[in-house]
Amino acid sequence: MLGDATKNGATKSNAAKSDANTKSKQGEEGLHALKKVEVVLKGSQKNILTKCLKEVGLLRNLSHPNIVRYSDCFLSGPLLYILLEWCPHGDLKGVITRTKRENSRLGEKVVWSYFSQCCGAIRHMHGQRIIHRDVKPSNVLIAEGGVVKLGDLGLGRYVVQG
Repeated sequence: MLGDATKNGATKSNAAKSDANTKSKQGEEGLHALKKVEVVLKGSQKNILTKCLKEVGLLRNLSHPNIVRYSDCFLSGPLLYILLEWCPHGDLKGVITRTKRENSRLGEKVVWSYFSQCCGAIRHMHGQRIIHRDVKPSNVLIAEGGVVKLGDLGLGRYVVQG
């Protein structure tokens, strides 16, 4: 059964950026995020399919504890579905927004933990000759136990040696 994952803000910003809807789905390995992208190609929207397929290709080649894990993708009619690891605590943008609203602060240890985990993900990507090109709070997802996952590789690219 699919449920609306955007209610808790888990992947709301990623969904909005790519005109996708993200839902949660119970899979064999637990809960997953299901990113749904309409791929009806109308004029300037042709780049949406290209961006999504590029993201799928990059995610397939990356395996790191701080990068959102890709599980599968499939086309169904005019829709492309991308099955990704579920990060139940939303994105860093949401965490920052909630912290400000509560007139609170993130602890220094938490900030350094998030930062070092992002650096580890980026180091791994660069080792695979991949650049993210869109690292920002809405693309940093928070999984269980304070584990940070870098996601949304739609603007990512392989670096061509030259």
